Amino acid sequence: MKFKMQGTMKINKKEQKFSKIIEAENEKMALQKLYSLIGNSHGLTRRNIKIEKTNKMQ
Repeated sequence: MKFKMQGTMKINKKEQKFSKIIEAENEKMALQKLYSLIGNSHGLTRRNIKIEKTNKMQ
């Protein structure tokens, strides 16, 4: 399944919006994968990433 996830991430005391399409078995695994991808690429911890909206895509 594919999930479209939207939210904000805090980088250098500024909030930046993001939108990402994640492929995973379920929503919980998609959330973990998103934290891993954004955290790794931007050097952020999970507390700096806020998920505002999750949509299941067809």
